Amino acid sequence: MEPRKAIPIWVLILEFIVAVLVMAFLLAGPEGLDTLGRRIRQYLYLQRQPTPAGSAPVPAGPAAARAAESPPAVTRTVTVEPRVQPAPAATKKPAADRTQSVLPTPPPRRPTPTPVAEVTPPPLSPQQYLTRLMREGHQLYQAGWYGPAAARFKEAARVSPGSATVQLWYGRSVLRMGRTAEARAALERAIALAPSSDAAREARALLDRMSATE
Repeated sequence: MEPRKAIPIWVLILEFIVAVLVMAFLLAGPEGLDTLGRRIRQYLYLQRQPTPAGSAPVPAGPAAARAAESPPAVTRTVTVEPRVQPAPAATKKPAADRTQSVLPTPPPRRPTPTPVAEVTPPPLSPQQYLTRLMREGHQLYQAGWYGPAAARFKEAARVSPGSATVQLWYGRSVLRMGRTAEARAALERAIALAPSSDAAREARALLDRMSATE
């Protein structure tokens, strides 16, 4: 009689697992078999996971599987609002203080301005005055303002009565204004003051023109 061969260990384990599955199927039906398979897979998965250093080891067995299936605990955070202290009541000022705050502050006094001495222009000499009158008279005559120009030349004739040029320009101005008698008298005075001057020659030409138009 030949000796019986030893059965490998993995065959025994496989037969044991098959027997357990058959018993579970017979006792719990398909649902129990599915639950058992799911727990076995969870157990094998937990065994393969590495354990971090310093942490507690993961428990094995059905209890660990049930713990893995249960949902995690929900942590509720309660916020405590700080208590607000009421503001202190405002103290009322005495009536005297309120009266003082209402009174307006007087404006600062302005310094008295120092009087400024008026600057008086130096007086003009007769020659300077005559030059200014003649310049203004020429400008007014060229601009067509014959009346103001005649006034300047008349004042110049008062300052310098012996000037033939002044009499010539005065006669021209009043002639433009239509005052022929006054113009003739001024031109004749210009000829009498300087018969051989340029002013006298212009005065004669104006007199001849006036005689031709009369």
